[in-house]
Amino acid sequence: MSDSVDIARHNGYEHSSMYGSPTTGPWDCPCTGRTAHSCQMKTFSPPASLVNGFYPHMSLFQWFSDLEEYHHQQSWSPPESYMKLEVLGQGTFGTVFRCYDRKANREFVSKETNARSATYSEVARNEIDTLKCLNHPNVIEYYGSFVGDKIIIVHLEYLKGGSLLQKMQQSGPILEKDAVNYLWQIVDGLAYIHTQGIVHTDLKCDNILLDDFENAKIADFGSAVKKSTRDGSEFFCSSDAQLGISLYWSSPEIINQEEFNQSTDIWSLGCLIVEMLTSNPPYWHLFETEFLASVEARILTYDSFRLIPNGSAAMKLYLSFLLDENKQKRLANGTEAREKLKQIFSLYLACFYHRLFGFQDEGYQ
Repeated sequence: MSDSVDIARHNGYEHSSMYGSPTTGPWDCPCTGRTAHSCQMKTFSPPASLVNGFYPHMSLFQWFSDLEEYHHQQSWSPPESYMKLEVLGQGTFGTVFRCYDRKANREFVSKETNARSATYSEVARNEIDTLKCLNHPNVIEYYGSFVGDKIIIVHLEYLKGGSLLQKMQQSGPILEKDAVNYLWQIVDGLAYIHTQGIVHTDLKCDNILLDDFENAKIADFGSAVKKSTRDGSEFFCSSDAQLGISLYWSSPEIINQEEFNQSTDIWSLGCLIVEMLTSNPPYWHLFETEFLASVEARILTYDSFRLIPNGSAAMKLYLSFLLDENKQKRLANGTEAREKLKQIFSLYLACFYHRLFGFQDEGYQ
């Protein structure tokens, strides 16, 4: 994106100075590629709370306890026999169980899908193929799978914090200072996903899960698409988009069945931000048919001042780079989204430490 566009967008917004922000790098996963397998040779990936340093109040004992738990995870895979404790959710494509391995004394999640349905089977296999070679602290961890004629089972890590959607259902909209904390982690995971040539296509609060330390992890890759890309400009055909995408979070090009690229996730990221701050995505009050017709006619306004009227000037500015209906002007991928977040919200870290000493910042009350 050109400097002139950046300068133009800064007009009317408060200035945010640069201070620096935490980031993490990609984590490679050497997988076997077998239909049923477990990723036991993953590179060690510490919790995002430890990498990013968002929790200065965490004691040294907690730090090493968390570190030990993550080392423990690397050498474990689900047994053939395990106990199902409860149903965590049931959707169109299957049922999610919280499970327990008594021998290892640990919990995990199993997603069961009816393999007799060609559509459901395709979604489950797609999630397996996508997750089995991903390894990043802000992406849900994949432990293994079983693919049979009648059922497909995907084993994943159990995240006790639930989803961002569940958090909002319990406590209401997320405060912006907390939303920024989650954003650091979400865009870091998204940047990694995009470097692997993957488009998630279904980013929303329901698909962002939290662990015990409020670390955010991107989940639900059943709708993801992947191609071997040499650069970030390659387009995907409209037919590449899988079933399961969520209407109010989907980019105009997805809804209008046009060619798309990784910037479609950037649009969804913008809708996710609106959802975090207001409890709902943009235009959720419209009926689906009315929403579809409005998107096709291009009569909806995605002005950040209207979408998040109570948001800070910095957040409104950042959102304007995400919710641009012209995908050529929108941020291209997760790496650009991470860098733009770092540029605009670098002052946030300074404000955080200022508050520790009794200072207040107007934008983060």
